[in-house]
Amino acid sequence: TVVFDVASLVVFLISVYSVSTQCLSTQTTNHTYCCWENEVGEQLFQVIVLDLAITLVLGLALTGGRTLLVKFTNLKKLGYQNFSVENFILDLVYGQALVWLGLLFAPMLALVGFLKLTILFYFNFVLARTCCVAPDKVFRASRSGTFYLFVLLVTLFVCLLPMTYAIIKIEPSASCGPFKENFHFYEVLTDRIGESPDWIQDIFTYASTPAVVIPALIVLLLVILYYRAKSTVHKMEAKELRFILQFERKVGKRRIFARAKLQHGRCAIIGPSC
Repeated sequence: TVVFDVASLVVFLISVYSVSTQCLSTQTTNHTYCCWENEVGEQLFQVIVLDLAITLVLGLALTGGRTLLVKFTNLKKLGYQNFSVENFILDLVYGQALVWLGLLFAPMLALVGFLKLTILFYFNFVLARTCCVAPDKVFRASRSGTFYLFVLLVTLFVCLLPMTYAIIKIEPSASCGPFKENFHFYEVLTDRIGESPDWIQDIFTYASTPAVVIPALIVLLLVILYYRAKSTVHKMEAKELRFILQFERKVGKRRIFARAKLQHGRCAIIGPSC
């Protein structure tokens, strides 16, 4: 599922890039108005709505249909479907990636994503209460949290790379949008900095020098190493505490066995009155 989600995002990014380049070439050759930002926003809006519709239809058809078969037919052995938290987490990550991709081109996609997640939450809540049973293996975030954080990080990078490329390389549409007067998206920021007072320009100039960037990277590296070492120590402490608990359990069992044996010996000496 993770590979499929990432692959679908990559394929979608390729299609969006082709749409934007085609729009820019049409605008350049035919001198027609074409807003490729709107094209990208519309594509992402359609994908989000389509993803919501597919999720609802599949939930009703598979989970609801299976429940109806179990209740009203002789397929009792089929059983109710287990409520899988893992699949819903991956769906959330995929939906979040779609919103991340479209924020630059269509900021209102954040509201659309919020509405989508709200609808899915109550839809899955109703399905879980009426059509699903608890899984045999209890989901524990402590065991699989690192994996999902890694998936979220990979998805974030997949979304950041095309966004960064669009901001730096792709020319904005000349007919629409807040960046139509610029050759690149980032020029809005550089122009505003250039129009700011001299002391603000000096701050940005000094902050971009190696005298600031290199120490900042070193500090970040030291912070990463510190938390890495701290995590290693915590794992060792947890392992030691687990060993102590196992040892105490063994000692407790031995004490109980010794008391039972002693009591049995006393009863054998005293007789039936014990």
